[in-house]
Amino acid sequence: MASVDFSHYLTGREAKNKDAQTLMHMRNFDYPTLFRLGDDHPDSPASLAMAFRHAENRGIKEFRVLDYSNSALIMNNDLMETTSYFTLVFTEE
Repeated sequence: MASVDFSHYLTGREAKNKDAQTLMHMRNFDYPTLFRLGDDHPDSPASLAMAFRHAENRGIKEFRVLDYSNSALIMNNDLMETTSYFTLVFTEE
């Protein structure tokens, strides 16, 4: 289990774009790229890598996104600065 904040201090639209990039790299288990992403992406790529490596070591290479949100969505204000969150669950085929 890992608790990681994603995009910070961006508008809702900017956060959605950055989070889509991050999600693509997570789906590919692309650790080097996750570690190279800037501060406006996940705040703890090491925590992500640990959780993903644990799943990988158990033979799990897929996950489902149960929820995605950010403060702009919650407050219905696309111009405010956000922090975004994913709720993921690893799944075995």
